[in-house]
Amino acid sequence: MSQLSKYPALANLEKQTSVPKAYAVLGLGALYFFLIVLNLGGSLLTNLAGFVIPGYYSLAALFTANKADDTQWLTVSGRADSWPTIRRVHADRFTVLGCVCLFHVRPAATVRPWAVN
Repeated sequence: MSQLSKYPALANLEKQTSVPKAYAVLGLGALYFFLIVLNLGGSLLTNLAGFVIPGYYSLAALFTANKADDTQWLTVSGRADSWPTIRRVHADRFTVLGCVCLFHVRPAATVRPWAVN
């Protein structure tokens, strides 16, 4: 509970709605989880969790005097940002491989009927 007290936005939310901070955080977490499970904006929400949040913390770490947090957060954001690129490269590779197999594995009569005598 004391961890949530250091965020003024949650304190304001608790004053305005009279909902305890812990319940608000749990409710938002459950809403986020179910939106991803039901795939309602899943791509946007997962990109937010995987790209925007580590990017924000890595930039915030760069402006501190401590160098240890720079290394930690830049490593996290580098790994988080590289996965979508790797996934896209593999998807493109399998698309190209499927097109090549389509035209080279089928018999010539199926793809090019004019080539068969």
